Amino acid sequence: MNSIQIPNQLRNQLFFSKCRIFLDEAIDFFHPYFYYEILFYNGKNGERPWENPETFIMKLMEEWKLVRHTLTELYTIRSKDVELHMKKGIALFFMLLFWSNKKPVLLKDWEEEIKGLQAKAVNLEERLSFVLSNPKMYHSFIQLSELIGEQYKQYAKALAITKMKA
Repeated sequence: MNSIQIPNQLRNQLFFSKCRIFLDEAIDFFHPYFYYEILFYNGKNGERPWENPETFIMKLMEEWKLVRHTLTELYTIRSKDVELHMKKGIALFFMLLFWSNKKPVLLKDWEEEIKGLQAKAVNLEERLSFVLSNPKMYHSFIQLSELIGEQYKQYAKALAITKMKA
């Protein structure tokens, strides 16, 4: 197995407890989290979803529907297994947020980075900070769901405007 360093731009305890991860031969679209950015920030070749986000964002939204369904069931039965799925949902949101703004995900100092993004939800920093500080809470799931819905609308609006200008 090949190991690769988690770049400083993606260091975040929620997603990576170690500084290196092992890359399997069969990588799926969402594992490891931020796979494309890991390659990019390490200077490796690979796809860059933020450069042409349309296809990738559709896959991302399909994955979110599955994660949202699973989380709904887990919260309904008051399962303690929500954290793993919330972590995936939060990772999907970061990808949606940055890719819809045609940028690679940047987790380090994300609060500063989002200030320059054009397409973003209202009060994003406060709302996302709440989700990140309370990832197991049901209210965080509701907030995350709302953020993803709002971010997708912002993306679709920007995409429609771009297509009208073309």
